[in-house]
Amino acid sequence: MFRTLKRLVVRPARVALFSVVAGGVLPTISARHADAQATGTRRYRLDSKTLQTVNADSIGGGSQQAQTDRSAFLKITVTDSAGGKAYSVVIDSLVNRGIDLPAGSVATADSARGKVFTGFIAADGTVSPIAHPAAAGTLGTAVGGQLDEFFPCTKPGAKEGENWTVTSERPQVVAGGRLNVKRRTAYAAMGTALINGVSAQRLDMTFTTAAEGSMRVGAAPVEVDGTSMGSGSAFVTPAGVYLGGMRIEKADRRLTLQGAPGPVLVTAETATTVTLLK
Repeated sequence: MFRTLKRLVVRPARVALFSVVAGGVLPTISARHADAQATGTRRYRLDSKTLQTVNADSIGGGSQQAQTDRSAFLKITVTDSAGGKAYSVVIDSLVNRGIDLPAGSVATADSARGKVFTGFIAADGTVSPIAHPAAAGTLGTAVGGQLDEFFPCTKPGAKEGENWTVTSERPQVVAGGRLNVKRRTAYAAMGTALINGVSAQRLDMTFTTAAEGSMRVGAAPVEVDGTSMGSGSAFVTPAGVYLGGMRIEKADRRLTLQGAPGPVLVTAETATTVTLLK
């Protein structure tokens, strides 16, 4: 039995493990004020690079490292709606690169193309969990996990040096399951910067998360818990247009397989960059 579990965790399940450890970790948090997000349709590029270490000593699997390098091209439309703003996200394309691509990753990336995710930003800044399309696929689900926290938490009129903190708790869809994610982000309004010739305010942030829930690795049910921490920056124009940002994060997860003598430990170090495309 544990030989089967070891094979599932260490080899074919890499995409699933990346989705639970590296997914949903975009460096920004949804808007505190609906007015802070400008309406319109814009295209973004989301790049994420992850180095993941899996320690499966507890089930005789040893330790392995894997690297992924993924780019998602997104079309995001924000519209006025009763009580706030509605937004939709379309995955225009998804590209996997790197030396540790799981079998079938190209087909999986192709299946994510055209998937539409929808969300809502209430007038008080509350953001509903993003709605995932049916059959988004493993990689589509991983990208969707990042979209709940896509828009930066701006504070209209914030002066340089002003600070604020945002906390959130929401479900996150992962491969074969769901996590409950608690997040705390401390923001600091910095000076202005020119991004491709456009003036924007820089928001620096530090954040921590705690997650717990369940997923499936192959056919095996797995309980998941863990924490992460990181930092980053986001850039927003005075008109409320999100120009992009960057962040780094280290996540530690513990995967407990039913009947296993001990947990599988997963650590992921992720660098993410969001770019507004012309």
